[in-house]
Amino acid sequence: AQIICLLGYAETYHFWYNNTVANEYAKKAASAARKIGYLEGQVQADLLIVETTKECDTCLDYLLSVEKIIQSNTSAFTVKSIFRFYHDMGYYHYEISDTETAKYYFLQANELAKKNQLFLEESIAKSALGSVFSRQENFNKAITFHQQAIATCQQNTPNECGNHYYEYAIALLELKRYDDALKAILTAEKLYKAHPHPFNAGEIDGILGTIYLKQKNYEKAE
Repeated sequence: AQIICLLGYAETYHFWYNNTVANEYAKKAASAARKIGYLEGQVQADLLIVETTKECDTCLDYLLSVEKIIQSNTSAFTVKSIFRFYHDMGYYHYEISDTETAKYYFLQANELAKKNQLFLEESIAKSALGSVFSRQENFNKAITFHQQAIATCQQNTPNECGNHYYEYAIALLELKRYDDALKAILTAEKLYKAHPHPFNAGEIDGILGTIYLKQKNYEKAE
């Protein structure tokens, strides 16, 4: 019960983007989970540590440790924890520009979510795959995955689609589809404002400025 409580605090502070405090609670949860051999708690805590550490030199060590634990006893973990591992491993490799490995883990996450009808998680995995294809400059394929992510999310958790529209807008911008990109980013902005999850509005404004500049709407761009 203590570990679940610590994880709850960590998740809440992570949700609020207060990652310093979230990281402290995650480390306490990880330590407590290891003492009693609570594998599910240990995996959740270790993944939270990875997600809340700004410059994580040991991230790969944590992720490989989690992978080893999961592979040794898959039945001890919830599907959502395994999904989270695949997603975090994919995101780690995306951040270091190893796009092929990132794609592999995001595909694993997508298949797992689809098989278990975890619709929000499936949309997150599809959006991540779209970002990978954007990084590889395969923008048409990126657009397809972003559209699938939005469609899946809209059918089941429409209030959670903000990030999907944001990533979709970036891909559209790369394809010089400025009107479509503008519509997507304005939808993202609307969803972010309606959602209790805080977001750096400057990122939205930056994309809007770029789109208006491309449309030669200099007054709005400024």
